[in-house]
Amino acid sequence: MRSTRIKDQFLKKIESGRKDLEIRVAYPSMRNIRVGELIEFHSRARSTVVKIADIRRYSTFEAMLKKEDACRIVPEYSDDTLLGLLRNIYPKDKEKLGVIALQINIKNLWFIRLKRTWSDEEP
Repeated sequence: MRSTRIKDQFLKKIESGRKDLEIRVAYPSMRNIRVGELIEFHSRARSTVVKIADIRRYSTFEAMLKKEDACRIVPEYSDDTLLGLLRNIYPKDKEKLGVIALQINIKNLWFIRLKRTWSDEEP
């Protein structure tokens, strides 16, 4: 299973169901993600497995924000605030790689977390 880092504040929003879109630049490792794939998002404090429900590609963050609802990415952010955040995370030269919106789903994945917890406790 693929694993990728995410800031804890955003992972908590995913776990609560308030965030169902994760935005990434189109690094080669991100370009080959497929619908239906399970991905483990991990922060320094926790990890959660999500299922990729849909993938949408855009040329820039601005193009993405014209089509996607900012509230699904960071619930309390406006388009302008979110654009600033994304540009702080990713330098302009990285944005040129393209933008990927991953629609994620954590429903019905409780069994994966349960299995992981159980197997982590085995001797």
